[in-house]
Amino acid sequence: YNILADAYCNTEFAQQQLYPYCSRFHLNGQFRRQMVLRELLGYQADVLCLQEVGRTAFWQYLSPHLGSAGYQGVMDEKAGEMAEGCATFWRTSRYCTVQHKRLALRQVV
Repeated sequence: YNILADAYCNTEFAQQQLYPYCSRFHLNGQFRRQMVLRELLGYQADVLCLQEVGRTAFWQYLSPHLGSAGYQGVMDEKAGEMAEGCATFWRTSRYCTVQHKRLALRQVV
């Protein structure tokens, strides 16, 4: 599930060229995080796989809110200048962490 990192929607370029059909209010991270959280919890999934997760969104919003709903998660950032990456959350009543190993795609391919 791509949640669109704040870094990709808060710039003038993004607002005018990539998402001209969206108001600034709807591109705002606080608004979008609330909507994403509502949708994710609505799935009642055992495992949630997210991409374009910003560091702040993960630590300050998703982890605490999903944690209080019974999930635990990890995030691995992409290599590069953007502070975003992929996050996986799992329902702790169904799964537990055995091992977390970060694999960069370019190392595997």
